[in-house]
Amino acid sequence: MLTACLLCLRNGDILEVDNNFKTSFGFVVRRDELEHRLDPQYYHPERRKALKILFDSKYPKAHLEDLVTLRKEKIDPQQFPNKEFVYISLANIAPHTGEIIGETRVKGEDILSSSNVFRNRDILFSRLRPYLNKVHLVQRQIENGICSTEFIVLSPKRNVNGAYLRAFLSSPFVLNQTKHMMTGYTLPRLSPADVKGIEVPLPPLKIQERLAKVVEKQYIDRRMKMKEANELLNGISKYVLEKLEIDVGPVVSENSFVVKFKDLQEGKRYDPHYYQPSVARILGILRTSKWDAITIGELAAQIVNGLDCRRYVEKGNPYIRVENVRENEIDLEEVKLVELSPAKIPFSIRLKEGDILFTRKGSYGICAVVTKELENCIISSEIIKITLKAGFNSYYVAAFMNSELGKMQTRRIAVGAIMPGISHGALEAIRVLIPADELQTEIVREIKKRIALARRLEREAERLEQVVDENIEMIILGKQQIRGR
Repeated sequence: MLTACLLCLRNGDILEVDNNFKTSFGFVVRRDELEHRLDPQYYHPERRKALKILFDSKYPKAHLEDLVTLRKEKIDPQQFPNKEFVYISLANIAPHTGEIIGETRVKGEDILSSSNVFRNRDILFSRLRPYLNKVHLVQRQIENGICSTEFIVLSPKRNVNGAYLRAFLSSPFVLNQTKHMMTGYTLPRLSPADVKGIEVPLPPLKIQERLAKVVEKQYIDRRMKMKEANELLNGISKYVLEKLEIDVGPVVSENSFVVKFKDLQEGKRYDPHYYQPSVARILGILRTSKWDAITIGELAAQIVNGLDCRRYVEKGNPYIRVENVRENEIDLEEVKLVELSPAKIPFSIRLKEGDILFTRKGSYGICAVVTKELENCIISSEIIKITLKAGFNSYYVAAFMNSELGKMQTRRIAVGAIMPGISHGALEAIRVLIPADELQTEIVREIKKRIALARRLEREAERLEQVVDENIEMIILGKQQIRGR
């Protein structure tokens, strides 16, 4: 190792700048900087930078264990089988904002392991996978509140504002430390000692309280923007069916029903879900609609799978996978890159503006249309490319496939228990209602308008999160002005 290090120094791969070593492919730690741990992540520059900012704060600092009482009360819910508990798991906490997602009321008999007890004003700090940044402040009276033992329950003392402490513990200054301090590979966790040792700057309580109020307002504004964005997106399916003058009605799955032998012969399927009465009713809607119901097989000029590629690189062409395909849009924010060039792949798989991408496995049945700027992308083998015949509106067809009427057909034809999927033959049988061109254009225009507005609201909500982090940084650096008052 020493020989390799000296070689890198001679080759200029490691540079000494201001008595510190810098390298483009890693980082260097001096021997006198080593502490009680030898895992490299513990000395990551990101963590050391966060510690330096905290060190430079003009305010006094205290270890977390001096600001809170660790609530160690536990309960075995199985001992109270008929008692209803408010149970919070890791899945019930939103990353970064710490908001509750789908709090569950569960009987003790249904909670299979011992749980931590929490009270009003306690902070639930997740020690499992700390990079998910799940920190929640309990802000209401809850009787029988319990949570997963993956939370460390912190009860703030009088010398610190609980809302300020929660905001600080979920800020980048803590996250950039804790994500480099976890141990374990399959289930990486923080040790209680590491959590208790987190340093917290302590501005005067009035400043803490002012920051807490501003942060709370910004989180409320963010929540409202995200709610509006979700309502816009979730309402697209209903809008499409309303414009087509179709009422799907309630869809109820029946546990038992009768299927005629001739239907089995015609359907050539023996899975019960395929013959659900509710599905038969939906097919009836397609047959009796005033619009023509045309199969994908009749609409398509070509249906082809993408390529399987598992080797990702830092520079290359975007490789669209199932997770990149949203309803009616393609998201390249976390796209993987591959070395394959579009010019070197079969012509039939190359993307063109107007192609429809259909996810066939995993989160199957989601459709989006290829735009001009996406023609250099390559699609995975879990995605089917549908090229429509001339004269058909690909944006409308994708929107219909994403509607409840399209999804019900897709769910009906999926096969496979562990990883359901859609075959080419099954996809070709899906029917699409084709209204007049003017109505298709109107529907597509409205959907694009809704998606654009929803994404703008999401960006505004994300900006509010950034302002929260900026406010916390101002406090730490001793700048008392707080944005967003």
